[in-house]
Amino acid sequence: MSCSPVFALSCGPHVGDMKNSVVSPSDTLSRFREELWCAGLSSLPSGASPMNEHPGTEPRIVIRRIVESDRNALRELRLRALTTDPMSFASTFDRESRDDGAKWTDWAHRGAVSPEMAVLVAEQINGPLIGMVGALSEEDVTHIYGMWVEPGHRNLGLGGKLLDAILAWVETSHPSSEVRLGVVPSSDSAVRLYRSRGFVPSGKVEPLPHTPGVVWHEMALLRKGSNPSSEG
Repeated sequence: MSCSPVFALSCGPHVGDMKNSVVSPSDTLSRFREELWCAGLSSLPSGASPMNEHPGTEPRIVIRRIVESDRNALRELRLRALTTDPMSFASTFDRESRDDGAKWTDWAHRGAVSPEMAVLVAEQINGPLIGMVGALSEEDVTHIYGMWVEPGHRNLGLGGKLLDAILAWVETSHPSSEVRLGVVPSSDSAVRLYRSRGFVPSGKVEPLPHTPGVVWHEMALLRKGSNPSSEG
């Protein structure tokens, strides 16, 4: 998850090994598991949610589901996240910067249209992508991953808006699934954000693959009748 510094797709699945355009949900989850842990126009894109950074002004940021044409912008955003906050992700810039175009095309395609996976982005109106978060569902568990917000747009509520939007997608698309994410415990702002939305520690702790001695903690969304324990 990043849950990178506030956020992690740390939450996030690693997409570095996605070489084929056709991947089964089981293969996708296994490949992503390494990094599952771990935010005016006259008309807005379909499903977009505008937000103001400054109350009383016209909306300058839109939160929306990606479209396939976002492939290059998604790659740039993800690599900026890995460069800016490397300790918030299980993957690395070195690894993902070498991935070919097919991987990013596949990620953008499935993030845009798959019933089992969604990628949401925060976009400045008439500007670049500045944040993202994803969700990947299989069987009875949905993993929130890859959450990240550009440093210049933090502490404005954008991370919370992204998290709320992806949780709304989960509630609509997979209402009975468990919801889990990962976070580095030193990311205080991320932990506070997730706790504010009802996530609690599941008890699962795993090492960060690229940095010996550093771990990430899994958190689970506490719902009525849910059991946050990772032991099943």
